[in-house]
Amino acid sequence: MKLFELELRFDKHTLEVLHQADQVIGLARQPMDGAQPVVWATLRPFCTNYLSWPAEHGLYTASAADWQRGWVRPLAHEAAVPQQTYQLGRSGYFQQPQASPMPLSISQYRVENQWPHAPSAIFGLTQSIYLNGQLLPDQPATALIVPTADSAELTEPGEMLLFVGTDVVPGQVLAPLPVNFFAVQCLAGETQILRYGGGQFMIVNS
Repeated sequence: MKLFELELRFDKHTLEVLHQADQVIGLARQPMDGAQPVVWATLRPFCTNYLSWPAEHGLYTASAADWQRGWVRPLAHEAAVPQQTYQLGRSGYFQQPQASPMPLSISQYRVENQWPHAPSAIFGLTQSIYLNGQLLPDQPATALIVPTADSAELTEPGEMLLFVGTDVVPGQVLAPLPVNFFAVQCLAGETQILRYGGGQFMIVNS
């Protein structure tokens, strides 16, 4: 199983400043398909923090009303395989996946919204993450509104986005992105190391 790893380092003074201000580290993923990023997880940091996540993704759907509240709450979730079509049926659950009728890349998934009880629904990709050894399974990472009787292609997100903030919660839609976010590309099998200080993230190794 491919695994991505990220190490975050903070000095004691920086930690004191963050904790006194009740600030956390927000983690998100950069969408590649026009979707909005979602707060994937939050971290109240230690001096050294270890993050890891597998390459596999899942799909979720949520009520479009959540968009107005600025966060998503998955109502249905499905482990997903790229290049397949996943239809949200009248029951509100995903049907058995089918081969996509149109070409998709190895990092794309097709969704069809056939749920008739609302004009639209939110669809997005999920991914599990380990924060300092604690597993947070199937966390929403992207969000896209798809009208009923319509379809869309979802692409696996790219760079990791990190930012510092207060009142940040998992599932929060980041529209727009925080002005102080830092983007880093992580590669499978390699540990990327970042240090935070002076109000900014810096790459220690690459």
